[in-house]
Amino acid sequence: MSFHLKRHESSLEAIKRTVRDQAEIAISELGDETETLSERIHDFRKRCKKIRAILRLGKPWLTNYKTENAWYRDAARTFSSSRDSDALKEAVRELRHVCRKSEFGDVIDWLEAQLPNASHLDAMTPHIAEQIQQLRGAMQRISTWNCKDSKEADLIDGLKATYSQAVTAFQQVQNEGSDEQWHEFRKQAKYYWYHTRFLQRLWPAIMECVSNELDQLTELLGDDHDLAVLKTHLPGDDSEQAQAACHLIADRRKQLQEDAIELSNRLFAEQPKALAKRFHRYSATWTTVES
Repeated sequence: MSFHLKRHESSLEAIKRTVRDQAEIAISELGDETETLSERIHDFRKRCKKIRAILRLGKPWLTNYKTENAWYRDAARTFSSSRDSDALKEAVRELRHVCRKSEFGDVIDWLEAQLPNASHLDAMTPHIAEQIQQLRGAMQRISTWNCKDSKEADLIDGLKATYSQAVTAFQQVQNEGSDEQWHEFRKQAKYYWYHTRFLQRLWPAIMECVSNELDQLTELLGDDHDLAVLKTHLPGDDSEQAQAACHLIADRRKQLQEDAIELSNRLFAEQPKALAKRFHRYSATWTTVES
């Protein structure tokens, strides 16, 4: 059940196989009672993101793209409240890790006390068995997927579209940089990261380096997003602790965003058309080599 392109399979076959594999893993992980419910939900949401990334490779020509993309998006959202709670805790832990100076300890303790106490996990439990059943139904639909009559099944078309959206999102965060724009950039960068992982065999040495850099970028953007969400849970007052917490969050976000921009200036320096041409050459070379 590998997450990579296989030689001599068509683009449609590659997408069908990979989505089926990821759905099978998702079913296994959701039903694994040796893991905590939080871990099972987190893993399921990651599988949905990987599936949606692979679907995007076929977006220009896959007949069922809109329906299936929406289905996996909504399936992940079923458990979003649990993930939001975990993200807030992770944001505070990350702050505590990077802010080692003792003068920040009281501020971070105060931040931790602001986190919601209610756990959403109990409410999620009844959805597990239902979600497994729905995933089995989603797997059965895969056999109906096909190519649009007017479109050639080319994975590089989807890669180009995703990369182009990531480039646009990167430009927007540099020009304005609202929380919404940073979140959108994070989503597009993550899709592109999954694409480079899936296409890594086209040129492993080069693609692994790019994929590793994108992994680092998405970690930076993920930490920034968690801090943005954390800020929304702070009391809307002018207390000394609230102001100190806001400053601490702002300073950390500034560093994360600067690091992300530095990485992105290299990762998104190429024009989308040039990137597509380069990957078409990689693909043509790779498919002509015998296994």
